[in-house]
Amino acid sequence: MSEPNEENLGLDWFDKLVERSKREPIFEGPQWNQILAELGRITVFFDVLSFNLKGLLVTLEKPEDLTMDTSSYARLQLSEIIKKCRRALNNLEPSFAGKRREMFNDCRGQLARCDRLRERRNELIHALWSPSAFPPHTATRLQTTKTRSGSFEIIPQGHDLQSLRDVSLEIRNAYLSLHVLTIKFRALFQLERAK
Repeated sequence: MSEPNEENLGLDWFDKLVERSKREPIFEGPQWNQILAELGRITVFFDVLSFNLKGLLVTLEKPEDLTMDTSSYARLQLSEIIKKCRRALNNLEPSFAGKRREMFNDCRGQLARCDRLRERRNELIHALWSPSAFPPHTATRLQTTKTRSGSFEIIPQGHDLQSLRDVSLEIRNAYLSLHVLTIKFRALFQLERAK
């Protein structure tokens, strides 16, 4: 019996498959241009949301810091930023003795919204996308889940352009609301210091 080698195992077809695949259009065409643009918009809007969350954290942790220097939080994951914001909010609230309760509650609600958007963004941006769509959807995201037996299964999840646009607009609206809330807190802290 001969030793196994590339020729008698038939492995040369892998190279041919790769070469053929390189010539095929993948994730191209008008519908993919729109889908990829929307995924890009989600990424850009989320980066602005992340920056605004860091600004809120500076405001809550260091109300006297007017520079809004967020550089010390550059490497923190967004989930950690949100946790730190919640902790700082809880630490600040007693000093206001119930005043401005609506602002503190609004902040908690916005932080919860940011956390949900973080999860949604991660599902979409870190997903494995199929170059084939399953009608009536424009694009298909492949979600891998671990089963009880320990194996993995792939669940195709269809998306259309509007569902992705809805996510990007929700993120945009969240960062705008968060920015306004941060300005309100900064104004409140400045008024309190002036007293």
